[in-house]
Amino acid sequence: MLRGQLQIHSLRGIPLPLATCIQAKKYGEARALLDHTYIAPEKYGGQRLDASSFTSFNSHPSSLEGDCADRGNSRRISVSADLVHDRATRKDIRFRDLLQADVIACIASSRNGRVGWYPRCTVHATEVGRLELFMRATNEQGFKPLKAMLGFSDGQVLIQHLCSDGMSRVWSHGQLWRCCDPQTMLNIDGLNRAWNAQQQPIAR
Repeated sequence: MLRGQLQIHSLRGIPLPLATCIQAKKYGEARALLDHTYIAPEKYGGQRLDASSFTSFNSHPSSLEGDCADRGNSRRISVSADLVHDRATRKDIRFRDLLQADVIACIASSRNGRVGWYPRCTVHATEVGRLELFMRATNEQGFKPLKAMLGFSDGQVLIQHLCSDGMSRVWSHGQLWRCCDPQTMLNIDGLNRAWNAQQQPIAR
């Protein structure tokens, strides 16, 4: 039980403060969370320290996604995502904000080519629809938050990255393709029109 609770806290360890920064329009602080080097013991209670990026908070919660997911008569796609969804009862930070932060963390982790953050909350993406920052990013002013957090120079570069083979593999991973429509969630059609990009739909 303790291990499962720690895994839930780890899943929210980046999305929650990231979502809080976004709500406060502190995009520089949000970028700092994604660029920061985190120092922690290699093992719980150990003396040796290790340095890692924010992606270390996204380790696979095997006890939740394996043992717990198989309990009952139906297989759940992501127990950890279900628990984050069900516990998102705050009025200032809603589940849609945590989902958006989860997706931004995924995109940030992939800037160097390898995706290091799996966005588990996207199993509930159809409930949320289009993410706010990607809806706003259809002009220079609206694009500024994503530019500040992710470092893409303009909307066309962002679209190319979102539709890249590496990101497409994220949306088609496991059973995620059953419940997440990245074309809608990331407002790809709206971004294409706004930035005059001719990017093909995201492959799934």
